[in-house]
Amino acid sequence: MASYPIAPVTQALTANTDTLLYTVPASGRNFGVVTVNLACSTADANVRLAYGTGASPAAGGYLIYDYPLKAAGAPLRIERDMLTPGTKVWARASAAGVSAILTGLEDGA
Repeated sequence: MASYPIAPVTQALTANTDTLLYTVPASGRNFGVVTVNLACSTADANVRLAYGTGASPAAGGYLIYDYPLKAAGAPLRIERDMLTPGTKVWARASAAGVSAILTGLEDGA
């Protein structure tokens, strides 16, 4: 099977807004493997990371919930999570100044 790199997604998060970072294609792929980095540059913030298949994150879909990030501190890194086709990745921050970077691979059918 062939692997296809995911074009890096870099997104500045809007405060208190769920931001869709990525969706594993529903057809033509067996799975996606993603790494997400969340970093805070200007003010302390709490961050959330959720996976799911709906239009927005479900209550039970949070991998990270209100994790504190310090301004200019160490980033939060979630590595090599395997996701099934159709799975979406959302990020959220309690304040502006948080960036999300998603990278990974998709496995071809």
